[in-house]
This record gives sequence, C-alpha cells and structure tokens, in this order.
Amino acid sequence: MKNTSICKIALFTIAVGKDPIYFNSVRRYFPYNKVNFGQGFDVDYYVLTDRDETIMSIISIPCQSSLWPFTTLLKNNLIADYLDDSGKWDTYSHIFFIDADFAIGDQYDFFRHDFLLVKPYWNNKNGGRFSNKMKA
Repeated sequence: MKNTSICKIALFTIAVGKDPIYFNSVRRYFPYNKVNFGQGFDVDYYVLTDRDETIMSIISIPCQSSLWPFTTLLKNNLIADYLDDSGKWDTYSHIFFIDADFAIGDQYDFFRHDFLLVKPYWNNKNGGRFSNKMKA
C-alpha cells in the first residue's frame, strides 16, 4: 500500500572530478536504482556534476569540483542551494541522496523506516544507508 503523503520524490547524487569514474558510475547504476528505488512513485533523479555530459532521465545540475572530500561533505548545502534557487522545495515530499557508485540491489519500502541499510546489487556483504526524512 502506498503512502498517500508521498507526492513526489527527489533522488540526488554527486559526480565531480577530472576522472569520469563517478559520472560513469551514475550512468551504469541508474537502471538498478530506477527499478529498485522508484517503484512506481513519481521520482526526479538529479546529478550534481562538473561534466558537460548528460545522462538520459537524470537532471544535471552544474557543480564546481573541489578537493576530495569537500564537495561530498557539502552535499546537503549544494542540494539546498539548488532547491532554494530553483524554488523546488515545495515540489517534493521526500528528498534522498545516494552515492554515485552505489546500485540498489533489491526493492525496499524506503518510506516505512527512518533508517534503512540496503543491499547493493553486487554482493550481500556491504550496504548503503538511506535516511527517510520527510520535509518539515
């Protein structure tokens, strides 16, 4: 049963730097994440990036790179700045972030738990953390 308080979801990731590995990871893992995260909900997928390339069905947001790990540490600020500047805060009931090199390996009810450790598609030993915080 779907939660009726869910109207639209945003899933953000960051892919910056001279080496295209993170951007290529977003492209590679997007099909897994779309199937296992979206699950019929209305989702906008975003990538904050310093690359000129685009990925079909993912909205690119220009983002300057800095020394690692500062860009990643500032992810909440970068996302908030984008939502402020674009006036999109009220568009989403839920906002999530996923690492560029993570592929969700199974379907979960991401909205049932405040915290969820999900299995990556490539093994059963590691996991990725999802925090479900609905907008205040």
